[in-house]
Amino acid sequence: MPAYTIATHVGTKIARQHNIRDKRITDKEAHIDPNGKHEVWFGCNLTEKEAYHKLFDSAVAEYNSRQKRNDRKISDYYEKIRNDKQKHTAYEMIVSIGNMEERIPEELSYEILTEFVEGWKEKNPNMYMFGCYYHADEQGVPHVHIDYIPVGTNYTRGMKKQVSSSKALEEMGFVTDTFKGTAQVKWIHSENERLETICNNHGVEVYHPQTGKEHLEKDLYILEKQADNLRAEISDIEEEKQNIIRKSVMAVDKLESEKSALEDEITELVHDKTIAQAELDETAALVKTIRGDFEKEIPKVSSILPQPEKKETAADYRKRIIPIISNAIKSIVDKARSWHRTIIALTKENTRLAEENKTVAEKDEKIKTLEKENSSMRTSLTDIIEMRGGKDKLADELYEFRERRRQESLQKHKTKSRYSPER
Repeated sequence: MPAYTIATHVGTKIARQHNIRDKRITDKEAHIDPNGKHEVWFGCNLTEKEAYHKLFDSAVAEYNSRQKRNDRKISDYYEKIRNDKQKHTAYEMIVSIGNMEERIPEELSYEILTEFVEGWKEKNPNMYMFGCYYHADEQGVPHVHIDYIPVGTNYTRGMKKQVSSSKALEEMGFVTDTFKGTAQVKWIHSENERLETICNNHGVEVYHPQTGKEHLEKDLYILEKQADNLRAEISDIEEEKQNIIRKSVMAVDKLESEKSALEDEITELVHDKTIAQAELDETAALVKTIRGDFEKEIPKVSSILPQPEKKETAADYRKRIIPIISNAIKSIVDKARSWHRTIIALTKENTRLAEENKTVAEKDEKIKTLEKENSSMRTSLTDIIEMRGGKDKLADELYEFRERRRQESLQKHKTKSRYSPER
């Protein structure tokens, strides 16, 4: 019998509808034989959410019972992990023997894969298997999908039992070693060796292709891609940190500027109010004086009329008195017109000043509002400074941020100059 390759590939994407052979999905997949063999093994056919409730409901309840604040309680642990960008809700291992060109009899493959899955719980107590599907209806070799959730226990902070690949592997005896690889790689190799042992026990010889950068096994390649993604995420986090620093500095500068502008506006409004009030008081006094002067002129009319002379007829008296009265009335009318024009002007000015006084009152309210906003901004400014560790630390971070941007700019300029074609 020839030697065969084996595979234990691990990934984070689980296509459950494909695994359970939902016809709405598989009818669209040309590589699947609708009459081929596919099975759910050992009754493992839960959804991720069902598995989470089964695994963690008691741990969630125990954790919530210790919380005094409702906002710290966990309402749905599955949704909490699903929305965490740093974690995966579940993983899948695909196990197979041989390939398209070199395949063993299906019955033998079935026996070996069954034995491998049967030993899963004993060999991997921290990897909870909630789905297990045998597929012999695809164009490739028969294979098994094992959907599992890594579970860490005995936590001292948070829930006592949590989802954690690193903690689960550590409790199973796999730890990262600088020279021998990560805990994940060690575990995958261990499962691969377990599968090889079962194959050998069934008389199937296994060989391992030459490995190198150009022939990486799929699991190692996936891990390298995951490492690249993690490095990219770390870079994004660092960039976000710098953005927060920059926005904090800009917010402090803006608050300081707005504070200075508010103080200037308050001073100007107080000054305008004082001037407007003085002008209003002066106009009111002038109107009062004019009214008094007009009232004094009325008695003067009777004092300038002469008494009738002896033996003077009424007609002669009227002839003599009419020009005097006419001149007196004319003088009063001229003065009245002058006073009328003055009063109209003063009335307009009074109206203007009344409007201005109303504006001043509105500005008074605005002053109070601005003073409250100023006080609030001072508090916000103090909070931001305290949040950033004090003015000195904020200034240091701003200096580091600007210095780093300056160095990056210089490096880009040097690179551009080095590779720019000569003109």
